[in-house]
Amino acid sequence: MITLLLIFFPLVAALLLLFVKGQQVKTIALGAAVIEFAIAIFALSQFHQDATIQFVWNSSWISSMGINIHVGIDGISMLHVHLTTFLVPIIILTSFRTEYKNASVFYALILAMQMALIGVFVSLDGFLFYVFWEL
Repeated sequence: MITLLLIFFPLVAALLLLFVKGQQVKTIALGAAVIEFAIAIFALSQFHQDATIQFVWNSSWISSMGINIHVGIDGISMLHVHLTTFLVPIIILTSFRTEYKNASVFYALILAMQMALIGVFVSLDGFLFYVFWEL
C-alpha cells in the first residue's frame, strides 16, 4: 500500500495545485514534495535488507489481456525512489526565484513528473512500466 501512496500522492497534489493561485502554489508544491520525501523515508524504515521485492501490490487491470497493476520495491528501486524524492524538493526550491505565467501548471507538471518517475521505478508489469515511461 505504501507503494501506491508513493505513486499517487504526487498526482493528487498536482491536481490540487491546478486549483490554487498566487504565491501559495510554490509553498504547497514544496510541501507536497517534502511530504513525499518523508513517505519515502518511512518506506525505507520499514524496508527489510534482504533481496526480495517488498511492498508488493497486485491487482487486475485489463484481465482479458493479462495486464495487471503490479508494483513493488526492491533495493535498487528504493535507491531510485529516494533519489527522485530527494531531488524534486531541490528542483522546486531552485525555481522559487523565477516568476512563471502559469505557476500552478508548472509545479503541477513537476509533481506529475515525480509520479511518473516513481511509477517507472516501482512497476513490475511491462505494460504498466510502459505507461509510466510514456507519461
